[in-house]
Amino acid sequence: MRSRRRRTAGRRQVVPRRQRDERADVPGDPALNLVGVYRSSATTVRQAGGVPARWRQHAERVRACLDAYRP
Repeated sequence: MRSRRRRTAGRRQVVPRRQRDERADVPGDPALNLVGVYRSSATTVRQAGGVPARWRQHAERVRACLDAYRP
């Protein structure tokens, strides 16, 4: 299994490839799904089929900011 390394507080942490691609099979905007993953977890986003209801308002604010800054 391929992995990548990332630094966390001076230590290296190995992140398996399958964990990085967990949102690939979730429908919806990948950027907003990432917001949901950041706020909750990949498992929660997958089970909800997108951004969980608890974080949808936050995701919409992020979408507005993304739209404002995308060329």
